Amino acid sequence: MALLVERRPSAELAISLYNELTLRAIELTGNADDAQDLVQDVFVRCLERPPAFRDQQSLLHWLRLVMQNLHIDAARRRKDALNATHSPLPMRSQDRRRDDNELSQQQPTIHVPPLPMRA
Repeated sequence: MALLVERRPSAELAISLYNELTLRAIELTGNADDAQDLVQDVFVRCLERPPAFRDQQSLLHWLRLVMQNLHIDAARRRKDALNATHSPLPMRSQDRRRDDNELSQQQPTIHVPPLPMRA
């Protein structure tokens, strides 16, 4: 039990890192609400999987990496969700062949202006 308590950051240390992490989260997300959610997720991750750290700087480095990875994961999930809702259904191969045939059978339209009349 003592080992687990030693590996977890103290409340004072977490509070001292909070402002710095929040500023970085705002830079990543672009708004304060998403930044707060991101910082909260970072601290939850820290409590779920406490890192082995030697000093405050190595903890800060680890927290920044966790924040960056969580931000990238969230961006990928948003992109995948957006693509899933906006992507057209894939064409069947027979539909593709029919479209290609229709395009090849169309004759190009060439517009030739009338020649000017000579007086």
